Amino acid sequence: MNKKNKHVGKTSQDREAYKKYLQRSKSEPTLDKSLKFSQSNTAGEDLSEPVSRRRRKADFSQQLKKHIKENWIKYFVVIFISLLSYYAIEVKIKVAEINVKLDNMKNDITSLKNDYKDQLNINHQQDINIKELETKIKLIENYSLPHQ
Repeated sequence: MNKKNKHVGKTSQDREAYKKYLQRSKSEPTLDKSLKFSQSNTAGEDLSEPVSRRRRKADFSQQLKKHIKENWIKYFVVIFISLLSYYAIEVKIKVAEINVKLDNMKNDITSLKNDYKDQLNINHQQDINIKELETKIKLIENYSLPHQ
């Protein structure tokens, strides 16, 4: 066990020596009697300046309020530009999507027009074939009638 941590009681001689030391120190005056100070019972206004040169730390919320009050225009401009940029990008994306849809619609319309033209050609060809067959039938009927 360490001697510093061990409690040892004082002997009676030690106690007596300490009491005598205290009595001698109490009898010595702590104030120089030659100096004359006026007695004051009331405390006046403290006009002393602080000894410490360190700045007092302000509350975080106060620092934040002060910072925002001093820099609110910068924050407003940054937020405004950020929102403006965001919406400009969004508009570009939407316009690109609309252009893709328009291109798809143009391709679909072109395809439908081509299909319609092809169908008209087929119909015209069928009409020609029908007319041709009708004339052949009439010719066959005309040739077959005189033989009867």
